[in-house]
Amino acid sequence: MHAKSRFFRTFKGTSVHYLESGPSEAAPVILLHGCGSFAEEVLLPFRDTSHRLIALDRPGYGYSDSLDGPELGPLGQSFWLEDVLEGLKITEAVVVAHSIGSAIAVHLAARRPDLARRLLLLSPCCSPIYDKPMLDLRIATAPIVGTFISRHVLSRYAALLARKGLTASAFPNEVPTELAALAPERFVNSSAIVTMANEARLFNRDMATLSRLPSDLELRIIFGSGDRIIKPARHIEWLRRVHGNPTVRVLEGAGHLPHHSFPGIALEALQELVSCQAMADPALQHPRAVA
Repeated sequence: MHAKSRFFRTFKGTSVHYLESGPSEAAPVILLHGCGSFAEEVLLPFRDTSHRLIALDRPGYGYSDSLDGPELGPLGQSFWLEDVLEGLKITEAVVVAHSIGSAIAVHLAARRPDLARRLLLLSPCCSPIYDKPMLDLRIATAPIVGTFISRHVLSRYAALLARKGLTASAFPNEVPTELAALAPERFVNSSAIVTMANEARLFNRDMATLSRLPSDLELRIIFGSGDRIIKPARHIEWLRRVHGNPTVRVLEGAGHLPHHSFPGIALEALQELVSCQAMADPALQHPRAVA
């Protein structure tokens, strides 16, 4: 299914880029990518559906404007997402989020359960994590040195760095051909590096403020047993503690990209959430997903 590239401005004047596919009258599904990615990546496994898919370039990634430093944490981006939904006149949506994008989704669900009652989290990174030095990000964003790296290193080695990142995320699976074919400079560029550094810096602070999710939130989680990017058990335990009863599925033989390695399972989970939303609101269409 062909996705249309669109831009609009939030109430604060921030330019947002997104890809949209499917009928406008269908149930809206918001797709949030993870760290160092962009809208097209997270849309690929879900594009063969008849739902209204809206894949966002999060702030500082792809073609979307960034936010001020303190707003780039998960909590700040949840306010950004709230503005986006209101700007698109979406009063309720199923939210599909990958990795650190899940932290934004749960903050929105905690603050505005009317907007996000149903979440599908893919390899969610939500629990506050042990502090890490993140030397690579600090060096890449440091004054003077960081500028040199952005201009001369990232541009020259973008393909190599993107390939390494995708290989590590997909392990133990192969990187899907269509994912490997995406332009490497979309993954690795100076704006993305700065955004990644700020997200990582603010992550623990913002996630420590979230102690409870609505008990009636429909929460589905898919993890890969072979995930080497984050530790599934730590984040599953945290989500169970703040929610109480999430539906968790751990896929044997999958890594940090279960939606790419096992797209049929991700599509099935999405279809179940959309069907639940349509049952709650019969005015919404709920066409079947095509696996």
